[in-house]
Amino acid sequence: MKIRIGTATGGGKVVDSNDPVLVIEFHARSDNGGSVYVGMSDVAENNGRELPPGESFTIDCSITDTGRSSGSVILSKFYVVASGGNKVDYTAIIRGD
Repeated sequence: MKIRIGTATGGGKVVDSNDPVLVIEFHARSDNGGSVYVGMSDVAENNGRELPPGESFTIDCSITDTGRSSGSVILSKFYVVASGGNKVDYTAIIRGD
């Protein structure tokens, strides 16, 4: 396993990476002026997981019973919308092959 930590701003892919995600946590900065949104490529203010300032959200992509299919979602599939200087921190546990 490997860990990847970073910050996303603006809009678009969290990061351009084909690393397979086991678990990913998103955290809206507490000093954000408004909500940010997390989702897939169609994320928008009216479509996605809203994160008000200071709130976090975790997605578990691991399937412990199936071995190699754990982490079948790649890191570049996650997108954010963070306008007005807002930021989203993320921590991803990724499968190391």
